[in-house]
Formats: sequence, structure tokens, C-alpha cells
Amino acid sequence: MTEFTVVPPVTIILTLTGLAVWVEGMYFLGLMPYNPANKGTGSGHDPDGAAIDPNIKPWSHPRRAAGTLMLIAGISDMIQMYHIMGGADLETAKTVILCGMLAYPCGWFTYLGFAQVFNLDMRAVGYAAIPVGLVPLAWLPFFSDSWMFQADLFIWGLAFLAVAFHHAFTLISDKALGAYITFVAVFAFFLQPALYGYGHGLATMFGLPGH
Repeated sequence: MTEFTVVPPVTIILTLTGLAVWVEGMYFLGLMPYNPANKGTGSGHDPDGAAIDPNIKPWSHPRRAAGTLMLIAGISDMIQMYHIMGGADLETAKTVILCGMLAYPCGWFTYLGFAQVFNLDMRAVGYAAIPVGLVPLAWLPFFSDSWMFQADLFIWGLAFLAVAFHHAFTLISDKALGAYITFVAVFAFFLQPALYGYGHGLATMFGLPGH
């Protein structure tokens, strides 16, 4: 049995979500400024301080553009999670445990995208990020054979807490949040599938059954 038949489609989750997180980073770094006069570019960027005009079309505001990509990634993540749940090649108990952890970020990414597209109160996103950042740390023993994924749990956890500090408590600046989640996109999302494509086995990195 090859590794492709026993490793769940984590590459889809990592690549799609990584793209969405990368764009979120660009948005908070101020690289996607909004100006109503030209519908998307210009100065006066204020990620979450100013309300979005409900008459603006979803694709005309950078936050809604970033949210659309995040919503697509979140829905795809949920689909892949159900795929993992039904994966006959993984042990049932291990599959259920893995999906219990994945449900936190996958569900949160979906809600984040929905909130950004439909201009919902981002404080709710921030408060929801707190358990999403902390509870998955309980899965550290599950990934005891994978230093990379254990490191990712800490990196993701800090990212979710940073979102909470920004959206719910306004304790972190836009650029600080953008810089960190851009780093998260590179190390915790893009690096793993890139290493896999280069020849390193994801089964080893994620502590899953190998060949």
C-alpha cells in the first residue's frame, strides 16, 4: 500500500488555506488598500476600523475579496475533513481524533470568510479564535511522532490568539497581525506540501502510517 492511499488529503487543506491566510496577511499589512473612488485601490486603508458600505459589491472591497478566498478554503477544508472521516485506510479511532482537531480551524476559517464577505461583527471572530488557538494543543500527544505538526500547533495557536487580540481586544496593530499570519502561511501551510513535492514524506512529518 502506497503512502498516497493512507495519508489523508492534508495537502489540499494546507495549500488552499495557505493561499487564503497569505492574502489575509497582505490585507492586514496594508498592501490591499481601499478607496471608494476607484473601488479597490488607493490610500486610506483601514482594515477593520471603518464599516463597509453595504451598497459596495462584495468584490469591490479588499476585506470581502480576502474573505471570499477564506470562505472557499474553509468550505473545502470541511469537505476534506469529512473525506478523512470516511477514509477506510486510516484507523477509525485515529481518524475521529484527527478530525476532532481539524474541526476547530476548519470551522473557524469558514466563519471568518463568511463574516468578512457579509460584513459581520469581527469581534465574534476574535472571541471564537481563543478556543480555536488553545484547545487543539491537547492534540500534541497525537502528533508525538511529528515535530513539524507539533510546531504548527503552537504557531497556529499564536496566530489565532493574535487574531483574538486584534479583533476582540484591539491590542495588536494591523501590520503586526499581517506580518505574523504571513509567516504562518509560509511555514505552517506552504512548507509541508512543498517538502512533500520535493520528495519528503508527509506520512513521516504528520506521524501517520507510511508505506
